Amino acid sequence: QLTLDQCIEITLKRNPSLTAAESTMNAAGTRVGQARSAYYPQVNLSADYSKYSPYTGPSNESLDLYQGTASLTQNIFDFGKTPSQVRIQRLNYDASREDRRNVYSQVVFNVKQAYYTLLQTEKNREVAIETVKLTQDQLDQARGFFDAGVKSKYDVTSAEVNRAQARDVATAV
Repeated sequence: QLTLDQCIEITLKRNPSLTAAESTMNAAGTRVGQARSAYYPQVNLSADYSKYSPYTGPSNESLDLYQGTASLTQNIFDFGKTPSQVRIQRLNYDASREDRRNVYSQVVFNVKQAYYTLLQTEKNREVAIETVKLTQDQLDQARGFFDAGVKSKYDVTSAEVNRAQARDVATAV
């Protein structure tokens, strides 16, 4: 039989909700970095190639045209847009981290609840089986007293009803 800690450990490794929350948190963390990138210079490179034919004639001569462009841009002032975006993404990251912690707590709670419910059901089953044994002993005792003439048939019938009820409870558990 697994211990509670083993059940929690297995569930934390395999729970899809926790994996999804972890991925959402990681994605939000990368969006903070993307928003921060607006503070840094941006480098753009492009290259182009084309074939150019200045004549139309039998020689089919053509020229190869290569073009390259490099640009560097630095945002100096954007009226607070970049700091606001960074702050928004950081808050989104904090919210997703709290969501992940919430999912973690809920998963652990569900495992504990299921574990203790299982233990309670096992104990209830043991009690029900013991109750069936006790009611059988009471029935045997009532029959013995009835056969000896000490008790009435009512006591035997009452013991039979009690045993039947105990069996019904034991099979339901």
